[in-house]
Amino acid sequence: MSKVILSFPYSGAIQEFFAKELAGDSFGQNHGYYKTLWGNNSEEISRLSLTLFTLYDEIIFSPVDNPLPDSNSFWLDEEYYHPDFGLRMPSRPSSIGIDYIEHQSYIDWVLTDPVIARVLTNIPKHAKKQILFQVVCDVELSLRYGAEVISSNGRRLIMKRLCEIDPQYHNVSKNIVNFSDPIMHSAELIVPDFEISSIDLLHHIKQDKDTRKYGAKVTSILKANASQSKSYFYELALDSNLKNSRHQTVNRFSTLAGKVCSVLGFTPIVGPMFSAVALGLGESERLTNLSNSSWIEFKPHLSVLKTRFEIENELKQHINNKNLSSA
Repeated sequence: MSKVILSFPYSGAIQEFFAKELAGDSFGQNHGYYKTLWGNNSEEISRLSLTLFTLYDEIIFSPVDNPLPDSNSFWLDEEYYHPDFGLRMPSRPSSIGIDYIEHQSYIDWVLTDPVIARVLTNIPKHAKKQILFQVVCDVELSLRYGAEVISSNGRRLIMKRLCEIDPQYHNVSKNIVNFSDPIMHSAELIVPDFEISSIDLLHHIKQDKDTRKYGAKVTSILKANASQSKSYFYELALDSNLKNSRHQTVNRFSTLAGKVCSVLGFTPIVGPMFSAVALGLGESERLTNLSNSSWIEFKPHLSVLKTRFEIENELKQHINNKNLSSA
């Protein structure tokens, strides 16, 4: 099972999505805590963040005060855990061994570090403490679950530095990975062209078995190529698309090829040459590479799921209306 500690800014965008869906648009409005928790660009990265949410079997949040799905059913004494969404969050800091009072003194000590202080230079004092509180919780959770932490580059820098100055966290440093760059470089290749506009649609996507399989391929590709450029991901996408071409339409391949060529800076020539290359791939090579190339199917698969979700909802609505009219 794949699991990840999802941190800021992606966690904030998802938490705001849940808050608006469950408590309404006015929830948290103009409140300093939620401004810091969700971030200034949460709406802009909502689609990307929700895509990340679907990639992993289990997402772990640090403890925050935020509405979560079906909280009445899935809040336990020590944690919230929703198996359908694969979402886990400690109920309070003490659930992961953090004493709140002692923790405030610890944060004051962390703020004396010149590197961390410099990263937080333009942040208000109350927000600095809230940010560092979440940082420490994320690192603690990584230590507990042995899971990687995905965050922004700035937040990652703070976590890495914390692991340097506090010996108890030295072994966590390897789990604080650079996913921000590969996520942004590959965003157009993995993020759907539609908004995940409801909790029900998110649930439909997350529960799908093929989403789990494709998601594992995507995360594997991102992790293996974390230091690569945007053009590399497009070249990789083109190569993967060719390997899968016998199961794809010419039109879809041509569209992707056009995008790749645009990124790489040359004029696309889509026609017999590409077809010949595609057909030239032997069956044995296709089967050998399919497990590595199927990551490119993740995005179109999400579109298929959305269409299925909408059709099923329309059918349910039609049946309900028919039952009402005949009652």
